[in-house]
Amino acid sequence: MATILPFKAIRYNLKTKKSSEKNSDFVLGNLICPPYDIINNEKKRELINLSRYNFVNIELPDNPVNAKKIFNTWYKNNILIEDREPSIYVYQQEFISNDKKITRTGFFCIMKLDKKQFIKHEEVSEKPVESRLNLLKAIRCNTSPIFCLFDDTQNKVSKILDKVVSKKPDLLFTDRDNIKHKLWILKDNKLITEIQLSLSKKPVFIADGHHRYTVSSIYRDEMMKKDSDYDESKDYNYILTFLCSLTDPGLVILPTHRVVHNCIRLQELLKRYFYIKSWDGKAVPFIVLYNNGEFNCIIPKKKTEDIHVINLHKLLLDKIYRKDEILYTKDIKEAVEYANRINGVAFLINTIDIKQIYKLSEKNKIMPHKTTYFYPKIPAGIVTYKLTN
Repeated sequence: MATILPFKAIRYNLKTKKSSEKNSDFVLGNLICPPYDIINNEKKRELINLSRYNFVNIELPDNPVNAKKIFNTWYKNNILIEDREPSIYVYQQEFISNDKKITRTGFFCIMKLDKKQFIKHEEVSEKPVESRLNLLKAIRCNTSPIFCLFDDTQNKVSKILDKVVSKKPDLLFTDRDNIKHKLWILKDNKLITEIQLSLSKKPVFIADGHHRYTVSSIYRDEMMKKDSDYDESKDYNYILTFLCSLTDPGLVILPTHRVVHNCIRLQELLKRYFYIKSWDGKAVPFIVLYNNGEFNCIIPKKKTEDIHVINLHKLLLDKIYRKDEILYTKDIKEAVEYANRINGVAFLINTIDIKQIYKLSEKNKIMPHKTTYFYPKIPAGIVTYKLTN
């Protein structure tokens, strides 16, 4: 079911440095940026200070017109260049989580936009879809990939990737968060075909990038209607994708906590639908409620869903708050501090089992917004997919 293809990535040309440029301007660790949805204004300023060529200028621009101008200028001046041959780009991130060194391995490709090929698990919001669609129309480019997982129980793809990563990488650098990045450019048609065949009968699970997937699907539909010379090979039928095995040992999912303003209605529904018990700080409950200096466990009186965060939204949050009235954070300290600042309530979420989410998603079960946070994020600026037709 999954139709994947190699592509000619647009990447930074690290040989373009002029004598007038600072050395830091062309260090790849200073050029990449996180995906747009986790960049705030302070982070954006920090990234631009690293290098005036940081990809945040395109990934999260002041406006789409400005992004188009910057992208075209950088491409014209060979700051960004297109690879000569279609390739699959094998990619590794080495990082520390819970004091352990972890390696996550996957690959970049382009994937056909067919709803039968993708399993979704999260809701999307209208505002991000609108802004990202305007950006895509302006620059005709996938600036950052969607992150998808696939079932590789027989390790067919993993064995191929193991062969590739045993060789010297084409790119190797460490970013300011001490994450080591490695990239191998795979041009071997035989190995690419083996990967394609291994995935040809399986849908993939969207781990991160539901808004980007939705935007590309809308754009594809619009282009199909306009294009009198349409065929399935047109670039807009595909989306830049990072694929990783569901059983990869480097998959790390961080819980995303919720903070809301306190109100009488919230307290009423808490008492109606949940048992509230004191927390000793040692047990690992599914949800811890923080309010006014106290930590308590909350347990649904009647479980309606297998995943605790769904129960939280279904029984409580969605009855009271809009999405934009909820603060989402992966940092417990930030959640508690913000709750104190607004005299609010923090819901501290325990880690969610990705296999459980995968199984529910196969049954078309959609999770609440920001149910999962895959760490680390796949950065923008490593590889970019330009739509030329």
